[in-house]
Amino acid sequence: MNFFRRRDDLSVYNSILKVFFKIKLPKLAKEIDDLLSYDSYISGIIGRSIEGDNIPLNEIHKLDEETIDKIFRVIDKNNSRDGKELLIYYLFIKVIVEILRYKSIQLK
Repeated sequence: MNFFRRRDDLSVYNSILKVFFKIKLPKLAKEIDDLLSYDSYISGIIGRSIEGDNIPLNEIHKLDEETIDKIFRVIDKNNSRDGKELLIYYLFIKVIVEILRYKSIQLK
């Protein structure tokens, strides 16, 4: 079943995806090599999705548990604005991945 009944439905998701490119990578993200790699990876997936590619579900990877643990260790050590920015970035990535997965399922 395709829930994108109108072009507007799809454009809402693409608008959210485009916000990712406007967000500056948090300073503390640079302390987590795996997160930097993931940022590059997910940027490519987002770009392809915005351009209209239907990304297969098996190509949309979530952050692995080890990287998530590193993110929270860094956040715990930095109870500051920088730590909050990293938390917001992490939560936004989770939303982005779910949008990508939803689009993949709906556009089959």
